[in-house]
Amino acid sequence: MKNIEKPMVTERNISYDEAPVAEATVGAVDYRVDAGLGNRVAISGRAEGTWRWAFLAEGQWDGSRLRASGVDHAVRGPLGEALSQSTTESDE
Repeated sequence: MKNIEKPMVTERNISYDEAPVAEATVGAVDYRVDAGLGNRVAISGRAEGTWRWAFLAEGQWDGSRLRASGVDHAVRGPLGEALSQSTTESDE
């Protein structure tokens, strides 16, 4: 049986011209979450007041918790809350 690798979210898959799924500012950094494939999301950041986004990590959103290795909990927490709020708003 062959292992099937799931495609990863990359910066090529992200359109920064489109609205993100969720946004949060932590410290002096703006973060955004963009939809990926299935439960995968793309996490990007930029210094507050600048315009250029940088892809930081691929994350997984299970509907209540954001997981992303390489992204500090101080960032995952606010982004997870923003995702929860975004999900709730889209259900209404």
